[in-house]
Amino acid sequence: DYKLILYSDKTSKRIIGWNISLNDDTDNALRAYRRAKRYLKKMKVNLKAVIIHQDQDSVFTGYEYAGTPLNDDVSLSFTERGFKDNPCMESRNGHFKDEYGELIQEADNLEKAVKIVRKCVFDWNGDRIHSSLKGRSPDEFLRAFYKIKRN
Repeated sequence: DYKLILYSDKTSKRIIGWNISLNDDTDNALRAYRRAKRYLKKMKVNLKAVIIHQDQDSVFTGYEYAGTPLNDDVSLSFTERGFKDNPCMESRNGHFKDEYGELIQEADNLEKAVKIVRKCVFDWNGDRIHSSLKGRSPDEFLRAFYKIKRN
């Protein structure tokens, strides 16, 4: 089984960082975090305003992982009661895996799995409509948000 880590924006539902690996380890989490960080910098988001909410799995609580976002001035928030503390993240993970999980797991090597996840994230962000975004994709939602914000 491949191990997929996703980071998303709570408001827009956009997946801003991800990584897939054969291992559920710190390296996998750090690669996903770095993708999220690149996206946030590209969008000119002040990292001091970012809160990353995650569970208390050792992948996320160890110094090697936790020290990286903390050194970037990102705030970390950890669940106390597992999935019950973060229904938004769990819902996103569940929907993503329901829609794309079988396709990803069918990849016969990691390189193909990475390509599939890239396409799935592109679909999730740009084409898949979300009822919580009033029938818009995350990218459509953000375009409307920034247009409104500029006016």
